[in-house]
Amino acid sequence: MKKIAIIGATPNKERYANKAIRAYKEKGYVVEAVNPKYEEVEGIKTINLTHVTSELISVYLRPDIFKYQINAIPKTVKKAYLNPGTESDEVIKMLNERGIETTVACSILAIKKDSDKL
Repeated sequence: MKKIAIIGATPNKERYANKAIRAYKEKGYVVEAVNPKYEEVEGIKTINLTHVTSELISVYLRPDIFKYQINAIPKTVKKAYLNPGTESDEVIKMLNERGIETTVACSILAIKKDSDKL
């Protein structure tokens, strides 16, 4: 079963985090929506980062915010997409030190979806 956690999930359909949720659902992924600010996003009950069970995460948080959450990432996570605007040398180094492979790229394009059509 393909699974991904979207870090920074939002109900705002104009935001790329929301578009990513819809794109991955359309591609048959089980999606975990991570943002304790909301109860649910796109019909998915949101969870805290510490409850992620996916091996793959896609980050939609600014690096100055996300860097303080990296230590809460469960050991199940093996790979992270750092979407445009979420990357920094510091974040990449911190993720790599935890054994998490990082890819700086749009995770929506990685599954061959056009975000303008979502």
